[in-house]
Amino acid sequence: MNDQAIIAGLIQNDNAAYQQLYDQYFAVTERLVLQNNGTTADAKDIFQETILILHHKAQQGNLELTAALKTFIYSISRNLWLKELRKQKKMNINLVEELDESAEEKIVNLETKRNLLQKLGSAFYKMTAHCKTLFIAMFVNKKSMATITTESGYKNIHTAQNQKYKCLEQARKEFQK
Repeated sequence: MNDQAIIAGLIQNDNAAYQQLYDQYFAVTERLVLQNNGTTADAKDIFQETILILHHKAQQGNLELTAALKTFIYSISRNLWLKELRKQKKMNINLVEELDESAEEKIVNLETKRNLLQKLGSAFYKMTAHCKTLFIAMFVNKKSMATITTESGYKNIHTAQNQKYKCLEQARKEFQK
């Protein structure tokens, strides 16, 4: 099951979706808790609370993933465990937050960049061949508009710039789909 199928399963209260969540993502929560003065029993409690939050958001219809489901689960689990540690005052929370936050930010940034690149690639693939050629000349080969005008046979630079604008609009529309 992919992330969207799991979320759809949560909305439908499908036991297979819950089992998939446990099979794929419990280890992430367990590792986080064990590395920060917790036990496997603590990890199970935190994971259960995480799944309840995830389930509630899915049922409410306000679960919008901007990163992988694994990252979302990690973030919820991390926040719940830090809250629990604050209650117990077991350790210096500032150190844990700094370490976990930088790791989490890296994961979220990588996921965001990967999603953006996939979306850009998809938009580029759907564009016309003419616009692809123009963009490659401009952005990859870094040719000037004067050179592109000459090589592509446009009447003048204004015509080439007009075509560039049309292609950018085409790219914008494809990217927003």
